[in-house]
Amino acid sequence: MKSQLANHIDLLKEHIYSSYQGMFREAGDNLPYPSWPQAANSTPMLWDWDSWLSNAALRQILTDRADEQAMQTSLAYEKGCILNYLSYGSMDGWVPILIVRGKPVTRPDQIAQENMHKPVLAQHAAFIVQQCGDAEWLREKMYFLLTFLNNYASHHRHESGLYYWQTDKQIGVDNDPSTYFRPHKSSGSIFLNCLMLRELEAAIVLCQSLHLDEVGGELQKDLTSLRAAIQEHCWDERDGCFYSVDINLLPVDHDQWLHSGYPVTGVP
Repeated sequence: MKSQLANHIDLLKEHIYSSYQGMFREAGDNLPYPSWPQAANSTPMLWDWDSWLSNAALRQILTDRADEQAMQTSLAYEKGCILNYLSYGSMDGWVPILIVRGKPVTRPDQIAQENMHKPVLAQHAAFIVQQCGDAEWLREKMYFLLTFLNNYASHHRHESGLYYWQTDKQIGVDNDPSTYFRPHKSSGSIFLNCLMLRELEAAIVLCQSLHLDEVGGELQKDLTSLRAAIQEHCWDERDGCFYSVDINLLPVDHDQWLHSGYPVTGVP
């Protein structure tokens, strides 16, 4: 006899398998591509990493069902999540966190003072390419994906090589004590830097798929530099793990006896 938990799992799967297409939305208004905006108070809202994580769940559903036709049908909506965001791309690389259907997307007055789309665009795109085996659908918008990465490198990266959150707003991991209510531009979040590490890896894969070898080589340099910065500044030898870094800390002055022995190292 099945346990109560097993029965609940079966009921959830049955419901999800029969209703997942209800998340699909056709193109319209300020969403020029079909996608799956999440609904809040009946208003579809396309969130940055929610669409990425939802895509992973969707693919699990389609894989479980082994429905090849459904997999092909869903591709337009999967790609649309990326293309909707990149349709707001520009030379400065700013991409919104949120697109609310029927409402204009507003840019901040100072794009270097606010958080933008989390660094998961390339990861999401690479996930789709992995599923369908084709990257040509991205070629026309690839420029804006690259300017997006350049925006992060230009406006969200400390001289130590680590990336930081501009503020504690819309970082995805709400109330993270290493970022929440801390001074702006001070949180060299290990989570953010790991996301960026994977984002650069995914972007390199996309460049390889599109035969953008020179660009991929430059991204590889950025990846190597970031990996070295994380190992140098985030690794704690005593605890044997990586931590977020407060990049507002004063540099260590070994001539100041009062601070002697304190565990602040590396990042000025």
